[in-house]
Amino acid sequence: MASIFKRGRDKGKKGSAYCISYDDENGRRRTRKGFTDLGLTQQLAGKLETEVMLKKRGMIDPAHEKIAKRKSGPIKEHLREFKASRSHRTSKHASMTASRVRRIIKGCRIRTLAGIDAEAVRRYLFKIRKKQDLSNRTFNHYVQAIDSFCNWCVETSRLLRNPVIGLPRLNTEEDIRHKRRALTPEEFAALVASARASNEIIQCFDGEQRARIYLSS
Repeated sequence: MASIFKRGRDKGKKGSAYCISYDDENGRRRTRKGFTDLGLTQQLAGKLETEVMLKKRGMIDPAHEKIAKRKSGPIKEHLREFKASRSHRTSKHASMTASRVRRIIKGCRIRTLAGIDAEAVRRYLFKIRKKQDLSNRTFNHYVQAIDSFCNWCVETSRLLRNPVIGLPRLNTEEDIRHKRRALTPEEFAALVASARASNEIIQCFDGEQRARIYLSS
C-alpha cells in the first residue's frame, strides 16, 4: 500500500511537494516525489500501484518500459554514445557520420528518439538537396548515416524498431558530377611513381604497396 507524506524539513512549508512511498514489483520500497496538490499526488500513487500490479502479472514488459524511458530522454546523449561506439572505425568516418546525423536531428528539430519521423527526415533531406545542390551520392550518405544511427538504437535497446526504414536512396548513376576517364600512359606512370615516393599510409597501404596494386589492376 502506498503512503503519502511530506519530509520533515518540508512540513509546514507552503508550496512544498508531497512524497509517495510504495513497494515496486520486486518488493523494494521506493520513494517518488509527488505534487504540491494532495489530490494529484493521490492519483499518482494510484497509478504507481496499478503499474506494479500489472508488472507482477506480466502485463507490462519491463524491457519495453525501459525502452520507452530511454526514448523520452535527450537525443543528444544517445548521439554522443553512438559516436563513441564507432571509435573502432576511422575518426574521420565516425565524425562524418555523427555530423550528418546531428545535422538531420537539428534540421528536423528532433529532441528525443521518439521524435524521429521518417517523413520529416525525407522532407528535410530533399530540402537541403535542392538548396545546396547535393549530389545523389551525398544524399545517400545522409540517409545511410541516420539509418545507421537508428539501427544502432535498436541494437542497444533504445528503440523497438528503426523508424526510418524505407527512406529513399537516389540512383548515383544518374547524377555523376565528375565523369572519370582512363589515364594516359604518361599519367599512369606518374601515378605509380608518386605512390612509390610517398611516405603516407592510406587505407593501411604504404606507397610501394599502392604502386604494386596499381600495376596489378
